[in-house]
Amino acid sequence: MQTALPPGCLDIPEQVNITEHIVSRHVLLGRGDQVALRCAGRSLTFAELEALTDTVSASLRAAGAGRGDRIVLCSPNSLAYAACVLGAMKAGVVPVLTGPGTTPAALGRIVDDTGAALVLTDPAQLDELCSGDGAGTGGEPVREDTLADEPAYIHYTEDGRPVVHAHRTVIGAGDPIRYGFLRLRPGDCCLVAGDLTAMLGFDFALLFPLASGARAVLHDGPATPRRILASAEQEGASILVGGPEFYRGLVDTVGVEQRFDLSGIRLALCGPEPLADSVYHEVRSRFGLEVRAITGHAEAHVYAVDHPDVPVKRGSLGVPLPGRGVVVLTDDGREADIREVGRICLPSDDPALALSNHRNGWYDSGDLAYRDEDGYLWPVPDRDNGTTTP
Repeated sequence: MQTALPPGCLDIPEQVNITEHIVSRHVLLGRGDQVALRCAGRSLTFAELEALTDTVSASLRAAGAGRGDRIVLCSPNSLAYAACVLGAMKAGVVPVLTGPGTTPAALGRIVDDTGAALVLTDPAQLDELCSGDGAGTGGEPVREDTLADEPAYIHYTEDGRPVVHAHRTVIGAGDPIRYGFLRLRPGDCCLVAGDLTAMLGFDFALLFPLASGARAVLHDGPATPRRILASAEQEGASILVGGPEFYRGLVDTVGVEQRFDLSGIRLALCGPEPLADSVYHEVRSRFGLEVRAITGHAEAHVYAVDHPDVPVKRGSLGVPLPGRGVVVLTDDGREADIREVGRICLPSDDPALALSNHRNGWYDSGDLAYRDEDGYLWPVPDRDNGTTTP
């Protein structure tokens, strides 16, 4: 059985600020000299990150961006990019995270859609915000007491749909992952084969590790198997997160398992979809890694996992995270029986959900699945005939 969440988890106060929760809190607790972030061989302690986010918050206010304003950030992973995102949220400004591959046309639509007060697409502009040069004068840090339900940051999906996340996300999505799954501790080091602009990158390379006082490594440059494994070895990564394409690339790279020491990795995760059986078994035999599935959506974060406390059932999505209230609902709105097909849904008051409109009290993932007798979720690609699995 899974370990229950410890007391106090998912207790969300009326006022929450993501940056205060994952950076400032550690400085106040005396952990300021611990390394928080690394990228391209450079480090930032929690105290240094706190100072940078203060500077960014002051720079944004001097540049005319206030609480609730949107700013568009388009940049590859870097310490400056992370500091600008966190500094904006500290000031109540809402960063819109767009990937470095965003086309000018798509970027223009995002700017128009959000009514952005600032658009920063040059890494030099991010460096200016971090130094205070962009604002011309520095100024006092801006630390807004944002509400839990207040917009914190925005992701854009691949199909161009905005997803607005609230400050409560750091607790609503973070606590079930930190305590109920990863069991993150300060000695952990998280490495994600991807950008901060993706849900998995933002959550597992920034939000969750920093909230736990752990170290996060932002990968810079192309996320090729060799580069990721080299980073994992050099940085002492204990948690490795990648998409199916990363692990497929891993097994397609001949002899790479003989070049790197991956013995420090205690959890290898694949999301938001599980691996094909053939890739799973080859990664396990060649690299000694049992890749566990993590399943979720941009609007809901990760809600089902191959949990370390229960056996892995290949082909399933694993089990729902504790505290997430995952159900399978039929077309008529009732909870499906065991092995009856329905859609994976979460209650609309789940604090991990994005600020979106939900129907009839539920967030409907649109994904067909059924539960087995042990509570595992099994994906169903096509409904075919009827609503019950063969």
